[in-house]
Amino acid sequence: MDPLRVTLWTLTAVAAFALSWRSDAPPPTPAGVLATVNGTRLSEADLALRLRPDHQRAEAPAAPPPEQRQRVLETMIAEELAAQRAHELGLDADPEYLAGLEPLQAQLDAYKRKALTDLLAQHEVKSRGEVSLAEARQFYEQNEAKLKKQVQIWQILRRSPESIEQTQRELAAAPSFEAYARSQFPEQLALTDRPWDLGYLRWEQLPEAWREVVYAMKKGEVSPVIHGQKDRYWILMLADVRETPEVTFEAVRPTLVEALKGKKLAQLQERTAGELRARAKVVYLQPR
Repeated sequence: MDPLRVTLWTLTAVAAFALSWRSDAPPPTPAGVLATVNGTRLSEADLALRLRPDHQRAEAPAAPPPEQRQRVLETMIAEELAAQRAHELGLDADPEYLAGLEPLQAQLDAYKRKALTDLLAQHEVKSRGEVSLAEARQFYEQNEAKLKKQVQIWQILRRSPESIEQTQRELAAAPSFEAYARSQFPEQLALTDRPWDLGYLRWEQLPEAWREVVYAMKKGEVSPVIHGQKDRYWILMLADVRETPEVTFEAVRPTLVEALKGKKLAQLQERTAGELRARAKVVYLQPR
């Protein structure tokens, strides 16, 4: 027989044997899995939760002895077998069981939504949220006058539209911003204490919602209502402005890049949210 054909036949046979062996071999068990029960995995995390039913406790429990771990694992296996049988019988449709499961499922779903939203934000930062040196320099040159100022801000913060509207009316009737702000605190507040005074702030220290408003104000002027994230509403007063001509691009570059990155990320998140919502089919249902 031709030696070349012998060699090819041998290689083909070896490859076929390897493929057949791989197909018969069980899939590798993931790390942390202690047992499988009819294919259902029981993990180290499952066992740890069972060993510590008060798992909300802050301090870590002492490691249990191996025999206790094994006893608890055997109990979990028996329960898993019973649960699988109950499922086969349709007992997982029991109303009381479903009522107990619902808040736990809601908690798990809430964690998944929040965690995956954060991961998407991180992905956006890595893929589209970087700020180049040229972008930072261009922003500095366009906003140099603002970046070389520090603004002294007095604030009044409220948590609802109704309360900030009432504050706005009361503030308009007050003798001064400071008099009204002081009236919102206990009488024992010392005359030298001004909790509403945030001191002198640089551009990057101002919340995004404030910047356009603050830099359009004159010294002593009171702002309209500013609506920020997380249901926060402000009325601000520009108490003072001071120039800081020593500020250079190199001095503010790190903080400027971070601030611009945060702004870009917020814009990306808003755009992504709009795109996802535009493609989604959302149906509102009346609770039954």
